[in-house]
Amino acid sequence: MNTTPTSTDWRRWYARWETQQKRYMPDREERFGVITGTVVAFCGDSPHCHRPRLRPGSLAQRILGALPSARVTAIDMDAVLLAIGRNALGDQGGRLRFVDADLRDHWESRLHAGVDPAVSTTALHWLQAGALAGFYEQLASVIRSGGVFVDGDHLAFGATHRRRRARHARAAGAACGGLRRGR
Repeated sequence: MNTTPTSTDWRRWYARWETQQKRYMPDREERFGVITGTVVAFCGDSPHCHRPRLRPGSLAQRILGALPSARVTAIDMDAVLLAIGRNALGDQGGRLRFVDADLRDHWESRLHAGVDPAVSTTALHWLQAGALAGFYEQLASVIRSGGVFVDGDHLAFGATHRRRRARHARAAGAACGGLRRGR
C-alpha cells in the first residue's frame, strides 16, 4: 500500500470546473461579458468602486482581469468550490478574498466593508422566493448608496413569486439608493 501523500492539482480542478460549466450553460461567456462589462462601465477608474462580491472562481477571474485595481470578495458555501478557488486562484496579491457563507443566512456580516458593485451568475437560482427576498434585503444593507447589482442567473418562479420578487427588488433598490451610480 502506497502511503505517500499526493498533491492536488488545483488548477486542473479549476479547468475541469470551467469545462463542466461551459457545457451546462452554453451562453456563459456572454453572460460573464455582460456582467464584467457592466461593472467596468459602472466603476471606471473610481478608487471607491472596486469591491465586487461574487461566487468563487470564474467570474472573479474576469472581474480582476478587467479591473486591475479591484478587490473581490468571493462568497460561497460549497466547501469544494471554495477549496478549488482558494488553491487554484490564490489571493491574487491580496485582491481576492474567499468567504464561506450561506446566502440565506446573514452572509453580509462576513464582509469587511460595504460593496459598490455586487454580482452573481449562478448562485441565486438555488434560493426559494422567500430566501431570495431575504438576500435582497441583506444586499440592500451592504451595498453603498449608488451601488449596482448585476445578476446573470436564470430565475424561474410562478407569477405570484415573480410579483413578490419584483416588489422586494424594488424595495431593495430604494434602500440601495436606487441602484444608480451617483456619488
